[in-house]
Amino acid sequence: EVDTPASRTRQVPDIDAEILYEGITSAPTKQLTSTKAHVRAATKSSSQKGERKKPTNEKQAVLVTKRKTKKSSSNKSSTMPGFIKDDDLDAHIARSQPSSLPQHRTRARVTVRSKSAARLRRRAANSESLYKKSAAVPDSLLDYAKEIHAVERVTPKEEKELGTKTQEAIRLQSLHDELQLKYGRDPTEDEWCAAAGKVNMVSLQEALEDGMRAKNQLVASNLRMVQRVVNLYIRNGLGSEYNAGDLMQDGTMALIRAAEKYEPDRGFRFSTYAMYWIRSAVKRSQTSQSRIVNVPQRIHETHKRVSKEETRLRKELSAERREPTK
Repeated sequence: EVDTPASRTRQVPDIDAEILYEGITSAPTKQLTSTKAHVRAATKSSSQKGERKKPTNEKQAVLVTKRKTKKSSSNKSSTMPGFIKDDDLDAHIARSQPSSLPQHRTRARVTVRSKSAARLRRRAANSESLYKKSAAVPDSLLDYAKEIHAVERVTPKEEKELGTKTQEAIRLQSLHDELQLKYGRDPTEDEWCAAAGKVNMVSLQEALEDGMRAKNQLVASNLRMVQRVVNLYIRNGLGSEYNAGDLMQDGTMALIRAAEKYEPDRGFRFSTYAMYWIRSAVKRSQTSQSRIVNVPQRIHETHKRVSKEETRLRKELSAERREPTK
């Protein structure tokens, strides 16, 4: 029989599959040409692995064992090159070092106390104590004062809007009165709408209702001004013969009148305009209550001027020791 290369059969050495796999994975990049060199390299790599240093820590031993048993399943490269993803290692690190993980810090809420709110509460408490001490204040005024402070104030922008709507409603109502005086009868809806410049009665009624709501809101949000003027009289020693509730009522009626006549286009605030009406009304009410017989305001003012001039003349003529002539 001729010994040809085709008739020769290559005999594969009997090598353990695991040792062969580890040898191939840990072999150098240079390709081995002979089978003996390949087997020698695999045997050398397996002996080096056996001679590795034993783990000194129990945790490291557990990690090494898990790596060996699950090497085929966990040998998957992650998205970061050069690292191998190991779920067991990540879980062990998370369990062993929970204190090193970043913790969510909760900030304590600091309650900022508003100075204006505290001032309003202090003013309301002072007013209540003042009312309880005065004999001129009825019990109904205490409850009314609490209702006043329950309504919030309006901003200057809202004040202008409310004043504009109020003036529009008053203009429509005065236009109706002029048409009634002109024709001698109630004007029809078409005549009223044509004179007011409205499309129909629906839009006209809406303007009237908006104006009334605006006036009520403007009055309700500024009732504190009336209370402040009345409190001034109570602090100055308002006697028991006076009724602070009547002063409050007359001041509120003056505030309503000021809301009807307020024109925001003139450029001043509503409080500046309404304070004149409130002070004059409260003063007139206090004057009318000071006498048993009701005296007209103009006569009372004349009497005050005469009394003032008489006192001045008496002081000037005291050096001459004589009375002023009449």
